[in-house]
Amino acid sequence: MALTIRKTVFDDIHEIMQWVNEPEVLATFANFKTISFEEEAAFLLQLLKSKTDFTFTLLYDNQYAGQVSLNKIYWAARNGRMALFLKKEFRGKGLGEKAIALLLQKAFEEVALHKVWLMVREDNWKARKLYERVGFVPEATLIDEYVHPQTQQFINMIRMYQLRPDYTSSVSSFPL
Repeated sequence: MALTIRKTVFDDIHEIMQWVNEPEVLATFANFKTISFEEEAAFLLQLLKSKTDFTFTLLYDNQYAGQVSLNKIYWAARNGRMALFLKKEFRGKGLGEKAIALLLQKAFEEVALHKVWLMVREDNWKARKLYERVGFVPEATLIDEYVHPQTQQFINMIRMYQLRPDYTSSVSSFPL
């Protein structure tokens, strides 16, 4: 059984709409608001035309499994944000690690990024552990970054990163 990645096409919207409004997925977005077909269609069209966003469709044995993307690419510093969404029936099977590996390969080898970063809710321990297993390192905690619309409680976000594997940072050798 193989996981593959291909460029997303607009027709993938029908698959995306099957999971985009799941409560677990909405909880990862800043607005927590249900997304209409029209809103998602406009967003997807914007992504597909963008020069700073790349979105890919995940296929598991040729069956739609989810999406991965590189967004907000800042070309001057060659960094971009990663996002991963798996359909519910594909979660908990080790596909997240494989999907991230495929995306990082594209990010570092094809897109030539130097750094890939992501945002994760501080209380999402399962996702944080996944990201740590595949080499992401916590970089910063964004305090009270979002407000949950139902509870009105503030939510902290963790920014994590991974550098291109062949890069050795000189920051650790900075003189004090």
